Amino acid sequence: RAISFAIDRQNIIDSVYYGRGSVAYNLLPPVSWAYFKNTSQVRYDQQYAMGLLRDAGYQSGLDLTMAVPTQPTAYNPSPRKTAELIQSYLKDVGISLTLAYQDNLREFAPMDSNIDIYLTGISGQSADPDRFLRPALACHTTSQKNNLTHWCNDDFDSLLDLALITDQQRFRVNLYKQAQNLVNQQAPVIPIAHGTQFKAYNNSLVGF
Repeated sequence: RAISFAIDRQNIIDSVYYGRGSVAYNLLPPVSWAYFKNTSQVRYDQQYAMGLLRDAGYQSGLDLTMAVPTQPTAYNPSPRKTAELIQSYLKDVGISLTLAYQDNLREFAPMDSNIDIYLTGISGQSADPDRFLRPALACHTTSQKNNLTHWCNDDFDSLLDLALITDQQRFRVNLYKQAQNLVNQQAPVIPIAHGTQFKAYNNSLVGF
């Protein structure tokens, strides 16, 4: 959570995405009908970050290593520059971040003892909330390559399951909001940015 509060996401949007992106307040993108803008848990607050580090017993500093891909993607046009900015933000709160570059993050073994953080992302095929949240964070995916966190929370899984068995939209929205809030509280992932994707289509196409 301290790392999350230490990162100036808007500056990353301006410096890396050149405005063609938006601050990520949650794992879900803004185009999802279950999107929840959590400005209390996700914001830039260096003093609060340092306070959390002191409370956690890291007042004398902390050394971490982050795996960084070298290839640009739709969700991160310049991983190297993003990583360097994160490195500078964490230095300001007393965290020394070593960057380990790799062409393919999958070449790092899951839960590699030398890697503390992975800089990665998700390109969703649809804006369906379950398609984003379940593969990345559900308990049954902890052994799969797309869940680098190995985080497992039964309450989170229960919220996702309940959201699938009700056909009431307002109940589903509330359940997914609770799930996103839980993720931000425990911070197994730290949302940074949503990259804007540009697509050309004919005016005769509706519902896109």
